[in-house]
This record gives sequence, structure tokens and C-alpha cells, in this order.
Amino acid sequence: MTDHCGLKNYSCDSRLALDKAAKGFGLSGRTLERLRGKGLLPGVRAGRCLKVRIEDVRNALALKTQD
Repeated sequence: MTDHCGLKNYSCDSRLALDKAAKGFGLSGRTLERLRGKGLLPGVRAGRCLKVRIEDVRNALALKTQD
């Protein structure tokens, strides 16, 4: 079952590791890192892992396409 964010078994408020979020959106991890570098994608560090909210990824991608 896929939710309205396009990822299976996750709510939009779920936090995923950056690489897992990238894979779920069909992107490279580097793409999400660039969005973070531009300040478009907030994240939370959990130990060595950086986690991002699915909804934040969607918003960052929407802002990127507006440029």
C-alpha cells in the first residue's frame, strides 16, 4: 500500500535516513545533500545518521522545480 507521499508503509511525518528517502523518491543521496546545502531540506541527526521527513523532501523538491 502506498500513501499520498508515494512511499510504501510510511506516513508523511515519518523520518527516514537520507539514503532511504532518496531511494524512495528515485533520487540519489547527493541530490538530497545538495538540497540540504541550499537550506531547502531540514534534517535531524540521530547519531551518525541524518534523518529527513518525507513531507520536507516533497516540499524541497517542489521548491527546486520553481527555480
